[in-house]
Amino acid sequence: MFGIKRVYFELKKIFMHSIGFITPVAKDCVPEKVIDRMIWTSRIYLTIILLTIFSAFYLNSFLPIMFVLTPQLYGSPLLQLTTMLQHGGLKADSWDHRENTRTLYESNTWLVIIYEYELSYRTSYISHSTFLQFT
Repeated sequence: MFGIKRVYFELKKIFMHSIGFITPVAKDCVPEKVIDRMIWTSRIYLTIILLTIFSAFYLNSFLPIMFVLTPQLYGSPLLQLTTMLQHGGLKADSWDHRENTRTLYESNTWLVIIYEYELSYRTSYISHSTFLQFT
């Protein structure tokens, strides 16, 4: 639920990569010539996380954490849904992406249509409001 375990294990792997310990999955998937880049990218990512946490304490606000760290948590159910739709019922142990992935079109959902309607309503409201008219 909400990806707490997933985020914990991913951050653990990123921390291990940042100190130079390469996980078995990374040894299998990452080419030798880009392992140094993976290590430095992990270090930069952890630095961003630490700066976000320190800025939240400095500003006495939860907003930096909410905008940078928690989207991984509350977006996790949507990630699980789209992953299940994209890979469900197909081959599991295949290196060919055509055998274990299907095309999933997500752009024409009702949420996008409602958002576009609300956006156009707000734009026309702002352009006709007397607040922005200068006399």
